[in-house]
Amino acid sequence: MPSQQLVDYIKSLSTQGYDAATIRQTLLSAGYSQFEVDESLRLAGVSHKQLSPLLFAAALGTIALVILLALVFLRTQAQTEAVLSINLNLFSAELAVGEQLIANADITNPSSTPTEGLIDFLVTGPTGRISSKTEQFSIETRTSVPVALDLPNAAPGTYTIRATANYNNRETKTEQQFTITETAIQAAPLPLEQKPEVPLTCPGGCDDLNFCTTDSCAGGSCQYITKTPCCGNRNCEDGESASDCPLDCSGSVVTSDQIRENAKQQAQSNFNSGVQTCETLGQQAYIDLCLTDVAEASSNKQACATIVDDDLRDACYIPFAYQNDFSVCNEITNPTMRNSCISLVQVQQTRQ
Repeated sequence: MPSQQLVDYIKSLSTQGYDAATIRQTLLSAGYSQFEVDESLRLAGVSHKQLSPLLFAAALGTIALVILLALVFLRTQAQTEAVLSINLNLFSAELAVGEQLIANADITNPSSTPTEGLIDFLVTGPTGRISSKTEQFSIETRTSVPVALDLPNAAPGTYTIRATANYNNRETKTEQQFTITETAIQAAPLPLEQKPEVPLTCPGGCDDLNFCTTDSCAGGSCQYITKTPCCGNRNCEDGESASDCPLDCSGSVVTSDQIRENAKQQAQSNFNSGVQTCETLGQQAYIDLCLTDVAEASSNKQACATIVDDDLRDACYIPFAYQNDFSVCNEITNPTMRNSCISLVQVQQTRQ
């Protein structure tokens, strides 16, 4: 039982304005036991408030919940918001006066969130702005954007090409330097297959812009043969089925973009399956785009060979050249791009 003297002393300190915590700490420091001090504080009517275990646990739970929600929010934001990186590759870092600059922007998307945007290419030199071009891009995990830039009136010197990707109110940029010299780089041209010239008998051409006809020129006049069935005309005809022409016979609205996406997914595990899915698109323009996707998804350049459009076929081959597969140089039809690819081969050989 605490002494009355200690109780009175606590009352005296309390009337002087000292709080319970200060009084308690003072008495404990003076050698009084915790029991004596707490009991004397109670008898003196001086309360020593402590947070109850229940309230303390509730407070800790609230804090933990807030921290957890914040972490979930930040992780969700990091997973869903695309943050792209861009790498700029040049076919040749040394050009002759009058040559085109051939470059490729390799864009990667670690978040795999489908994203679209624009990429601006800008060439500057000693006299300022030389050339520029803007291209569109769409990406899930990785894509390549090739570009060929004319350099009018560019004198010998050091120049810079900058690639700036704009997407979702964000901007990512990179740049590379190159030089222009007086004389062209001497590159041994690869042998070209000599093809016989075919006389043009229909000067205006015979393309009627109808993918459901076979167009030809005979005896100076155009001939058109209707294709039956014709996949892609939104009419499920005899000889078509949902498996070989889903655009016409699936029973529901199927877009060409959906079929391209299916082909990409299939090509990652089965290249031939991806190619076959592309062929169900019917229209050659759609098939060419789909084959470009399949080549990238499967890392198989064979898909590029059957692309009809020259520009798309060249764009399909370009990424393989950057992976040191220089056999594609002989498949590129654009003369400037092809010679630049050959120059890149020689540069690689000198480094070995």
